[in-house]
Amino acid sequence: MQDEERRLAAVEQIRAGVDQALLALDSDDGALRRLGEAQRGLQQARQKDARLQETTTLLEEATIQAGAVVEELRGYLHQLEADPERLESIARRLQELQDLQRKHRRDLDGLLALLAELEEEFTAAEGGGDPLAEAAAKLEQHRRQYAAAAAALSRTRAAAAPKLAQALQEQVRALGMQHAVVELRLEAQSGEAHWRAQGWDVLQIWISVNPGHPAQPLAEVASGGELARVSLALQVLLQLEGIETLIFDEVDVGVGGAVAERIGRLLRQLGRTHQVLCVTHLPQVAAHGHQHLLVEKSVQDGQTESRIRLLDAQTRSDEIARMLGGSKIDASIHAAAHKLLADASQDLGG
Repeated sequence: MQDEERRLAAVEQIRAGVDQALLALDSDDGALRRLGEAQRGLQQARQKDARLQETTTLLEEATIQAGAVVEELRGYLHQLEADPERLESIARRLQELQDLQRKHRRDLDGLLALLAELEEEFTAAEGGGDPLAEAAAKLEQHRRQYAAAAAALSRTRAAAAPKLAQALQEQVRALGMQHAVVELRLEAQSGEAHWRAQGWDVLQIWISVNPGHPAQPLAEVASGGELARVSLALQVLLQLEGIETLIFDEVDVGVGGAVAERIGRLLRQLGRTHQVLCVTHLPQVAAHGHQHLLVEKSVQDGQTESRIRLLDAQTRSDEIARMLGGSKIDASIHAAAHKLLADASQDLGG
């Protein structure tokens, strides 16, 4: 392998050397022509003196051998090619061997001996069978087991999808998307490239928000607020335990009144088992939080600063009143804020 690497790395130098040899042997003034001239001269002289026969024979053999050398070199040049990919592959392999030699502190012969020892131990551990064949058989067995499990999971999902779609549709309609039609489309992709621990299915939520419009993929047609509400509905329905923190933004965009109240209740329900963060401008939603953080901006020395402040019971009631009444806050607004907070704290056991 090292010899091949040296040869591939020196292709141009080799070509130059062979070209030089051919020029010296086979040019107009090269060795072959001179040998031919010498051969003809000796043949004439041999006719006059038989003692030159042996020398003439030696010269004929030298001429034949020189011609053979020229043919060999021409054939060699024809096959001589640069192969950078092969050179790179050999270099990587040699580097791997050097790394192994350093790791095991052995020369190449020592590595080959270690390989033989490991192969013998591996064969003995496997009961004398062919380890590659046994590994291939196990792999094929696991493939069949996975395919059977994934197909069964697909059938279960296909049976459950219409029920989940109906439940999700009812939830999002209650969250202000009154005309929503929801579909769950399941596609099994059985190629091994698509195999995952969760099976080989790809699930898409398709939705139609407006009457008369065909359903389309949720990710392509839903607004930020609609996506947030669908996400909220899914979390409430599925109660996914693997997700510890849920963040909702724009979940209450374009809604108010009873819908905002329901959104707040669902968020509070999720807040009993998850950490839920919600950015909201609606008092009906804010009142259902277990805690209320107020985000404020101010300008100090020409720089804008943002602060987050945790509100206590009194300041929270004042903030809910401000959200309800805006700039005109009177006793009735404070009473409404107090009632909103009291009603919210009673929902779902606090």
